[in-house]
Amino acid sequence: MHLRKSYLRKYATPTKEEFLRVFFEKSDKKYLLNKLELNLGVFKFGVEGNFDFNKLSLNDVFAKINESINAVIEDGKRPVLIIDELQKLKNIYFNGNKSLLNELFNLFVSLTKMEHLCHVICLTSDTLFIEEIYRNSTLKNASEYYLIDWLRKETIRNILKEEGFSEEEINYALEYLSLPYEISQLINNKKLGLSVEQTIRQWINVETDGLRFLIANMPEDLDENKIYEILNKFKDNIKVKDYEIIKRELIKEFKFLVENEILFYDVINGIIIVLFKSE
Repeated sequence: MHLRKSYLRKYATPTKEEFLRVFFEKSDKKYLLNKLELNLGVFKFGVEGNFDFNKLSLNDVFAKINESINAVIEDGKRPVLIIDELQKLKNIYFNGNKSLLNELFNLFVSLTKMEHLCHVICLTSDTLFIEEIYRNSTLKNASEYYLIDWLRKETIRNILKEEGFSEEEINYALEYLSLPYEISQLINNKKLGLSVEQTIRQWINVETDGLRFLIANMPEDLDENKIYEILNKFKDNIKVKDYEIIKRELIKEFKFLVENEILFYDVINGIIIVLFKSE
């Protein structure tokens, strides 16, 4: 198996020109079969140094992707194309107002369902964007969707128990922990002499200040009262059904909270989870 991965998070790609430069590297080297140039965090295809980027089109990108995939196949390997942070491409349009994402999905269906040349894995942290992808008719019966979820509470319990935390400390921590880096920080802070309560209080203070700053500087077309109306729905539970919030009168404020990672929209299970927890 041969993986080729594109890290779009590392690149600003608000225009088609910048997107094209993510996939093409100006170099004095030509593309070599099944080789990647060193010191690149994104897979790129080498082109000659005097290449005219003004003549570059989306079809050139697709042709190079196909060329690369076929080169890997000829080398006796099964290619997997991975595109991380896919949402970075959602507002890019080419000639004729064609959506880059729509054209990409057509290519992906061709590469996978029709020609069986490779697998394609797309990742995004924008949970509203995945809703758009989820309902894209191009992908119907041609794709599967996976939720990359938080650690299970039992897993966290076992880790903390192995690290010498008491049952009382573990039970308290489980109300707030979900991510690996949080567990690591909790363990390291305990070694430095901080209690579980002190570490979590620090987290809450930082998150509270961040949320206040976010609301104070939100766009003028958003309603602060609606922001708090949405957040109040999580007063007694960190999870609510999507139909309780996804309403026409709240949709702008809901998108704002999701895009700023205050809320997480689990499209697969139809629930919304608050990522900010206070006491």
